[in-house]
Amino acid sequence: NSNLSKILPQHQKEYSSNTSKLTQELNKLNNWVQSTLDTIPDKNRKLLTTHEAMIYYVKAYGFPYKGSLADIRNEDNLTDTKVKNLAQYIQKTKAPTVFADTTINLMSLQPITSKANVKLFDRQLYIDGLGKPGSDGETYQKMIDANTRSIVEGLGGTYLKFKPNIGK
Repeated sequence: NSNLSKILPQHQKEYSSNTSKLTQELNKLNNWVQSTLDTIPDKNRKLLTTHEAMIYYVKAYGFPYKGSLADIRNEDNLTDTKVKNLAQYIQKTKAPTVFADTTINLMSLQPITSKANVKLFDRQLYIDGLGKPGSDGETYQKMIDANTRSIVEGLGGTYLKFKPNIGK
């Protein structure tokens, strides 16, 4: 904000106003995520994903993270032994649902989650970045809403949509 104001001082009020609005909205989003995650039953509060980048999310909201299925990235090497080992890992975590990110082919996970006898959530998480224009992850606020919705619905909580005011 201050650097932009130095470059274009005639827009300083607009930059300050937008900064204030965005800060307020991100604070509301943060509170909404926390209260929404709190609706997940204690026995289901275990997040297992296909990408380790969700660590930022679980740390921010104090949510138990059971790790990631990093070995799933190369689906060409998905041997029977690897399927068995990943299924055993999933069972050890006691996570009721596996969440894939948008870069993973859900079909490659199905034999693993079937063998582990857990649910594979069909709505993928935005982990590597925002979604494409027009998607439910096209802005930061929408991405956080979409990921929270998937996690909450996949783990048995109650989801009520966050309505962003900025970044529509």
